[in-house]
Amino acid sequence: MQQNVPKIPAESFEQAYKEYQAELRRFFEMQAHERNSVEDLVQKVYVQLLRGRSRETVREPKKYLYRCAWRVLYEENRRVRRDQRRSVSGDAERWDLLARYGGALWVEDDSHTELALDQCRRALEKLPPTHQAALLLQYRDGRTYEEIARDMKVTPHAVKKYIGRALSEIRNQLNPTNVDP
Repeated sequence: MQQNVPKIPAESFEQAYKEYQAELRRFFEMQAHERNSVEDLVQKVYVQLLRGRSRETVREPKKYLYRCAWRVLYEENRRVRRDQRRSVSGDAERWDLLARYGGALWVEDDSHTELALDQCRRALEKLPPTHQAALLLQYRDGRTYEEIARDMKVTPHAVKKYIGRALSEIRNQLNPTNVDP
């Protein structure tokens, strides 16, 4: 058996929101774990109202509004607790001190970098002059095939072939086990 309780149209949600907005702020100020997120929480309630019951009618908009507010509050407080469990507490000065001394203890071994650069230099020197020039103009100078072709007085297709062969040859020299078919 249904009661003949008048239903309030969906437009009244916006009206109820405007009417109880200040009350919602106070509610979130008292209940939220993070006081600085009150405006965001009020906004989330409004968004839920717009999404939730846009075409339906509700008997008591204030009650529905507060149900949305409790749901938003619950989710927000749960997120805050989860983030607090993940965070690392500590003295900021202590972390800064550790970072300063930690960086001083790190010694970078760049001998591998020097070795790799030397191998690349040697592989590049073994290439024909046209291949070397095309490769350097493209990768070091950032030039296009057309620009390189104009300077070398060849076609862009020839430049593409030079660069492709140069890269293949360098790859084979740096990694002899990798043989192109």
